[in-house]
Amino acid sequence: MQSTTMQDCVPCSMTEAWIYLDVRYGADGDIDSAYCPNCPNNAEIVLGQNVNRSSCLCLEDYESWNINGGICRPCRDGKTKYGLVNELCQCDVGYTETDGKCNICPIGTYKDSRGNASCSTCTKGTYQDNPGSISCKPCLGGTYQDTNGSSLCTQCPPGKYQNDYGSSSCKQCLPGKY
Repeated sequence: MQSTTMQDCVPCSMTEAWIYLDVRYGADGDIDSAYCPNCPNNAEIVLGQNVNRSSCLCLEDYESWNINGGICRPCRDGKTKYGLVNELCQCDVGYTETDGKCNICPIGTYKDSRGNASCSTCTKGTYQDNPGSISCKPCLGGTYQDTNGSSLCTQCPPGKYQNDYGSSSCKQCLPGKY
């Protein structure tokens, strides 16, 4: 039998563990046999890492669910996952989790990060008129918003003005001006 050393081994593919899990040694201490165990379907290993099967990473939009048992399941209920990472699927920006499902953030709110956190309410001086937004818009000059969670800004009434952006009130015109 020909002697085999680890230097003689060929690297495993992206879907196989990089380290040899089933290595059998002969009486002389040399490797008699080895193999590359496969990652589960929809999983890969980061190239060049010495890992084992538990280090297989689920592909984008697949989450780890009993990966040692060989399961990477697709993201469900509007959730996503980016890149080769072993994390659960989450709601994307502009969406919040309610009863296990991702729902779009309503007007007057926003969410600027992934995850299952709640949507944030737009503060005074800002608004959001589109659902699923990642930020609020400032009220423009000549308008204001004095309540939280608004979907629009209000025009300053006659005799008042606003020359700043993102204001929650209007300024009184000087006497003799309107």
